[in-house]
Amino acid sequence: LQLPGPSPLQGSGLRAPQDLLGWRSAAVVARPERLTVIDDLTSERQAHLEVESNALCDRVRAYLGQSHVLSAVVTPEMMFGLSAKGADWRQVVRTTLKRVSEVNALGGPRFQVVWWGVLKKDRQFPKFPKNWDRILDAERLLEAWLDNCDAEGKIENRAPCLTFFSHRWERPGMDPTTAHPDTICHKKAGALAEYGKRGTCPVFEPNHRFDYYFWIDFAGIHQHDPWNKVLGICKLPVFVAACTELAFFNSSSTAYEPRAWTRVERMLAYTFTASPLFVYLDDGYPH
Repeated sequence: LQLPGPSPLQGSGLRAPQDLLGWRSAAVVARPERLTVIDDLTSERQAHLEVESNALCDRVRAYLGQSHVLSAVVTPEMMFGLSAKGADWRQVVRTTLKRVSEVNALGGPRFQVVWWGVLKKDRQFPKFPKNWDRILDAERLLEAWLDNCDAEGKIENRAPCLTFFSHRWERPGMDPTTAHPDTICHKKAGALAEYGKRGTCPVFEPNHRFDYYFWIDFAGIHQHDPWNKVLGICKLPVFVAACTELAFFNSSSTAYEPRAWTRVERMLAYTFTASPLFVYLDDGYPH
């Protein structure tokens, strides 16, 4: 997947090549109506957005408080069974799909992910909406997975894993056209690409490998539309809850741990994700 030449993300509106995404192409998100910065929040629309965002936050809180959400944990007995060679992962995929479908049904922005293979090829994070054709709809992805997987719930000997990526932006700013979450050398994208390429998980070694899909704020929340950005932020807790695990990047060039957002993300992941472990990444990974 490591191809020579400049990154396709340096252009605009380029379709993701079929030979890269393959069967995943069926899950590419719908093309947004506008790819440029939208600045149409009149005082009237701001008032409507406040009402809409408050209602969405209420639905999010109500959903996270439901007993079937709070009790959806992976027990040691379940993990022991899945760790066995030849274990069937299809029910895990169905359970994850159900959670993702419920999150999408709350309204607001849908749950979107980035495949590690895209990061490996492009060597940087795709941005939504500009690079929409590199981003996947998680619900449609899991539906396609079930259509294409083998009797063990795997494709190319891997089971799917949705990973929430927690990090602090390297180049923040109020201008959405210049603010960026990664360094100029794109060290975070490189780390996630390598993590995905390896496909390992200490819980399920040595019998299972995983096909990693990352929820990344830069790709999962609209960066140019204030309306959809606010609603996407409202849904961040359920985006965490829809994932299997959380990976965080402890950067040497920006302070990750003290930020309130990143602390909240880890608390949510500890409560709602299936994995009992956090994935720790830093500048030294994978060495």
